Amino acid sequence: MIQTDICIIGAGPAGMMAALRAANSSKKIIIIESNTTTGRKLLLTGRGRCNLTHTAATDEIIKAYKPFDRFVRHCICEFPPQKLRRFFHCCGLQTIRETNGCVFPKSYKSGEVKRVLLDELKKLNVSIFYGTKVQSVKKNKNTFRKI
Repeated sequence: MIQTDICIIGAGPAGMMAALRAANSSKKIIIIESNTTTGRKLLLTGRGRCNLTHTAATDEIIKAYKPFDRFVRHCICEFPPQKLRRFFHCCGLQTIRETNGCVFPKSYKSGEVKRVLLDELKKLNVSIFYGTKVQSVKKNKNTFRKI
């Protein structure tokens, strides 16, 4: 059995970013991924160019998610587009803004975004367990178990 402080299920972009944010808290983090690789859908976004974010005002971005705007409001307000761009710039990934406000990696290659995320996870000692499906999770007192 693996002992960890935080276990994230899914190594897509959201799971990887959640692990990166959590790892900054000095906790032991693992990610469990059912696929054999990370970020498969990430590689397809923006026709392989990876549309990272948009430069519209935060409220405009939230409105675009209707009818799920209440669900995404907290996430977008806590980690707005400017902060996301700053994060990637600090990791060495330059971005480019198109005239329509869409933001892409300057290379226009989604693989670069995946590489940056994996590099950062490695730096922070986040382990990813591939090919592992989680059917359910059960809480025992103060711990959780994958079933």
